Amino acid sequence: MNMQKTDLIAKLKKTYPEINIEFSDDYKWSPSSSTVFIPKKYEPSYLLHEFGHGLCNHKDYDLAIDLVRHEQEAWDKAYELAKKFKVKIKDDLVADSMTSYYTWLHKRAICPKCHEEGLEIEKNSYKCFFCNCSWKVNEARQCNIKRTILKD
Repeated sequence: MNMQKTDLIAKLKKTYPEINIEFSDDYKWSPSSSTVFIPKKYEPSYLLHEFGHGLCNHKDYDLAIDLVRHEQEAWDKAYELAKKFKVKIKDDLVADSMTSYYTWLHKRAICPKCHEEGLEIEKNSYKCFFCNCSWKVNEARQCNIKRTILKD
């Protein structure tokens, strides 16, 4: 780990002692332990993003759109932190990240029967106003979305 990255972690720990940092296989914010998880070879943009979740006090979400809102808020906070700690956020990385969430949101909302876009009516449950189909989706964000028809 290079000195600049080590300095960033040290500065974050000193400035925000209420948020823990631990190394793991992936980036993650854990609200239950107030811990940011990052790989040993991490990208500073993602570290600041995960800290953004912590500083925004993000916990669980009710609807998929709430998760997307949390992601945008965390990136907005990451830009504030980047300015404060003199770190460059990679704009293309942010754009790719947000695009992946918009794509995920859209895929979940596609009706498995008529392929029009439905609406999430409660967590992981959707309804199509074109054909009246109802379906549930899995929690998947990293793998394939599975839609199970409840009612035609």
